[in-house]
Amino acid sequence: MKKITLIVLCVLCWATSKAQETSLFPQAPGETYEYALEESFAQDKVQTFKEYSLGVMFMPIPLFIDEIQITQDGDTQSFSNDENIFNVGIGLVVNADFNESGLGFGSLGYFSIIGGEDIRAYDGYFALKYDFALGDPIDTNFEISPLLGLGWLHFQRKSDEVSYGSSYYVAGGLRLTWKIVNGVFVGADALTTPTLFTFNNEKLLGVEDQVDEVTFKNKTPVTLNISLRFNIL
Repeated sequence: MKKITLIVLCVLCWATSKAQETSLFPQAPGETYEYALEESFAQDKVQTFKEYSLGVMFMPIPLFIDEIQITQDGDTQSFSNDENIFNVGIGLVVNADFNESGLGFGSLGYFSIIGGEDIRAYDGYFALKYDFALGDPIDTNFEISPLLGLGWLHFQRKSDEVSYGSSYYVAGGLRLTWKIVNGVFVGADALTTPTLFTFNNEKLLGVEDQVDEVTFKNKTPVTLNISLRFNIL
């Protein structure tokens, strides 16, 4: 009986030992259960930063154009407003992160209507971005994202809604995102004004092949967009 009791106790001890081993997370030598548990929670917290959202956008500084110069047959005409040809814009914005953590590569896009005294503009934009956490990825609610994308800009006369023209453009910049709570984000985008090889001022004003040159003078080299976004997935 004593032998049987001893064998049973040995089996129970062995079973208890194996159960404790399987209840632990995979650990490196010397790693404690508490540390492994904290690591698991940390991964969960990072994953909550993933954004797959739809939202609204306000553009307090959409196109800071204060003067347009048109040169034809050697003569230059200037068209300007007392302050800014365009005022503010509103639109819809989307964001999609590629990684579960919400960091790394992702994409964004928006479509907006920009108001002005005499001219209305429609602006569509799609960009690739790379999200970096500002601070410790486990604790921070902020990220910054360099981005570069392709846009489309269309001008329309407000009085009779006659189209002037449209042009593609390239723009880059930075997005700053604040996660208010899980699934709700506030963002601010600072983008360069439409530029580079794809942008055609003459085509945008509907005077392509009719004038020698069209020049836009901007008060600032950047545009500013503010967005409120909500996760939809």
